[in-house]
Amino acid sequence: MKYMPTYDQVIIMDLGLKSQYGHLIDLMINASIWAEKVTVNNEDYYFLDYGKIIEELPTVVNSKPRITKIVSDLRDLKIVKTINKGRSNWFKVDKDLTKYWGKNNKNKEYKTMLKNKFNHSGNGTVIVQETERSGNGTFRKRNDKGGNHSGNGTVIVQETESINQPTNKPTNNKPTIERERSKKSKNKNMVLPKIADVVTYAESRNASHIAKPFFDYFDASEKNGRWYDSFGNPVKNWKQKFISWQSRDKNNFAETVEAETQGGRFEL
Repeated sequence: MKYMPTYDQVIIMDLGLKSQYGHLIDLMINASIWAEKVTVNNEDYYFLDYGKIIEELPTVVNSKPRITKIVSDLRDLKIVKTINKGRSNWFKVDKDLTKYWGKNNKNKEYKTMLKNKFNHSGNGTVIVQETERSGNGTFRKRNDKGGNHSGNGTVIVQETESINQPTNKPTNNKPTIERERSKKSKNKNMVLPKIADVVTYAESRNASHIAKPFFDYFDASEKNGRWYDSFGNPVKNWKQKFISWQSRDKNNFAETVEAETQGGRFEL
């Protein structure tokens, strides 16, 4: 069999799915042509042959994990039903969906079917609810919005645990806070000090003799309301720069600063 890529665009759009989902559904609806069949509880299932699917849809699904993901989504949306026999997976497509697939009679009955079976109004969003019981005795209720597959919606999964399980879980929004702080710090420029500010700070550090050379040097680099160091980088904290200057204040450092400032830029 060589599959001719096609699918029911109306149904796929109504279900809010991507085209690759439509191609796989169409191939699965025609599984009687290419897949092995098994009957379980009077229902026909077909063997999920990954190799065959990749062979027929090489440009649509080209890996087993991708097929598994799509089939899992379709199962959550109740479009397909799957069973396991041994190490093999078998599937069947919903018979009501198959009834309208490729047909032009998208009538009121079709809309009613979408709403009743898929909780769908035909506007690109499917909501499927499942209640499962896990191994530890808790219940989980899942709400999946199939609109995520159309590119214009989202998938929301909500889990409701049993009443003896805590439901309020702390939200770690630290990364968001850090990003906001970082954004604010980037947008906030250093307030340029006046000579009096530098002198006052220098006196508090017993380094008043380098206050004026320090101020004159950086004030000369001022551009667009910012100071710049010898590497051309904007000064973010002038007090830290002052401390760096002070740390080099040895062996008549003030005279050295004055001489190098007059002869050219002082390199830190």
